[in-house]
Amino acid sequence: MTDVVVSWDLPTVSLRQKPIKHVEVHTRDDESLPWTFQNSVLPGDVQQMIFADEPPGRHYYQAFAVDEDDVAGSPSEGIADVPFDAPSALVNFDVTLT
Repeated sequence: MTDVVVSWDLPTVSLRQKPIKHVEVHTRDDESLPWTFQNSVLPGDVQQMIFADEPPGRHYYQAFAVDEDDVAGSPSEGIADVPFDAPSALVNFDVTLT
């Protein structure tokens, strides 16, 4: 299995915006499924989330900033296609003379 690292940089907060309270990260394994909350990352923390041992297939990731009044910004989205492993070696392979 493969680790997927989702990382970002926080935007600069303008005078017309409230300070960022945290970044929410959501995932889903199919476009037809709803987003599932995974965790929040505080502004002083490393701005990344590691998804360890993701199984093969397509995985969808979404993150957005939330301000101190709990107003969410526009989401950023990305996709990771985790590859399948190659087939295993043949078993009981034998070469004989007849």
